[in-house]
Amino acid sequence: MNYMKLIRTRKSTRDFKNEAVNDKKLEGLIKYFDKAHRLVPDIQLEAILFKDGDYVFDRLDGCAGYNGMMIKAPSYIIIVSDNKEGYIENTAFVGENMILKAVEEGLDTCWISFQSCDSIKERLCLDTAKEVTGIIAVGNALDKKKVLNPADTGDNYSKSDMKIVVDNTSFRYSLEDIIYYKQWGDPISYDELERRGLMDAFSYARLAPSSLNTQPWKFILDEGHVVLTIKDDPQIIQREEKMNAGVIMLYFYLISSDTLYGVQWHLGKPEKEYEIPEEYKIVSWARL
Repeated sequence: MNYMKLIRTRKSTRDFKNEAVNDKKLEGLIKYFDKAHRLVPDIQLEAILFKDGDYVFDRLDGCAGYNGMMIKAPSYIIIVSDNKEGYIENTAFVGENMILKAVEEGLDTCWISFQSCDSIKERLCLDTAKEVTGIIAVGNALDKKKVLNPADTGDNYSKSDMKIVVDNTSFRYSLEDIIYYKQWGDPISYDELERRGLMDAFSYARLAPSSLNTQPWKFILDEGHVVLTIKDDPQIIQREEKMNAGVIMLYFYLISSDTLYGVQWHLGKPEKEYEIPEEYKIVSWARL
């Protein structure tokens, strides 16, 4: 898979065509999910396909979606997982990987937020001991628009003020805004990123979708590892915060694996202490 192209193309869709999705494509997504790389390998999780979108929409309307506004789609994939440490981040990591596969297949998707796992299980009559951790709408968008605006830098996406079209309004922070070098507050230079071969990994990681497009993450790049921090936001529930972390970890993992070497994220803090502001917290780190 050309992950750089897929990440540049991927966008969330809120308005789907009222037409069924090809069965083979849907079943292919489930197969891909089952073999996709896990953030936490020992957590058991499963993707459950609902081809009848009307059933899911009718059952979950008022219960799922931002402020209970359920998104209507021709099909849905429900992710269920064992409840273990890191299981939400793991769901986002694997589910977003499947979404990129959907992009490759020409499909459109949207993560759907929800508050209560038990309500989703009850309304969809899911007979499983696992917890509902993700809902993904799948179909074909009513209006496919160009996603990437690389400013005036041609194909040099890494150094552009990259903008992703989500309702024609969103933007992405620059690398200097989100990466500190060795300690909090000291921005890193492009030359240092290029010297380390990490320009692409960070450039594409910053394209990760986030709840309400808050882009709550900042990195600290040290000599031997990279640290991911997330900003606390009263508008974002803890589940969504962990989903945000899982998705950006996936993007960094995919691009670093393609361009330099694979990294393994570790949830929690590294041994070295970093003085970070109270509104941020360290969620994971990886050796380089």
